[in-house]
Amino acid sequence: MEEHADALATALRAADVRAARVVAHSMGGTVAVHLAERHPERVAEPVLVDADLDPAEPAPWPGSSGIAAYTEADFVRHGWEETLTRVGPHWAATMRPAGAEGERHGARGRQPRRRPDLGERLEEGRLPRGPRA
Repeated sequence: MEEHADALATALRAADVRAARVVAHSMGGTVAVHLAERHPERVAEPVLVDADLDPAEPAPWPGSSGIAAYTEADFVRHGWEETLTRVGPHWAATMRPAGAEGERHGARGRQPRRRPDLGERLEEGRLPRGPRA
């Protein structure tokens, strides 16, 4: 996620954007928090919608931690269909374009290295912000 945040900061810098209002959904929320932490001068206000911030104990259920609990082979073999069934048709429709391998890879990438969770840091006000425009 840090690499995504750095790539976004590079794009913002190239476009000469300072202190942006960053609106982010799901995994994008994780990227937005890392962007604010690593490049605070680029983020005036993060707006997070259903952000994927806090880890849960891995178990095979919908959501990143559940998907990441499967081995890649098991997820491709049966976990993908199990997950699509569990989440229902609306959420499944948002997952299908990534495919089983892409969804599992993204879920694994969102599993944090153990340090204070992103949600904890956000609640404690430890998310740096740049100047407001």
